[in-house]
Amino acid sequence: MKDYFIRFIFSIMIMIIIYGVFYVFGLHGESWAAFIILPIGIAVGHGSLYFYKTIKETKQKQLR
Repeated sequence: MKDYFIRFIFSIMIMIIIYGVFYVFGLHGESWAAFIILPIGIAVGHGSLYFYKTIKETKQKQLR
């Protein structure tokens, strides 16, 4: 459950950051903006979960 929570938090965080960048440049109201913000946020969430698991497994191997 903790793994999915980490993925969710990173996804939301990246989506907010990307939306902020779009807002600064005035592109947040475009109809295509969601098709860029959502997939990138989801992909980063999955990537962060992969790296979290990799780091966790590496630490467990070092402790043995």
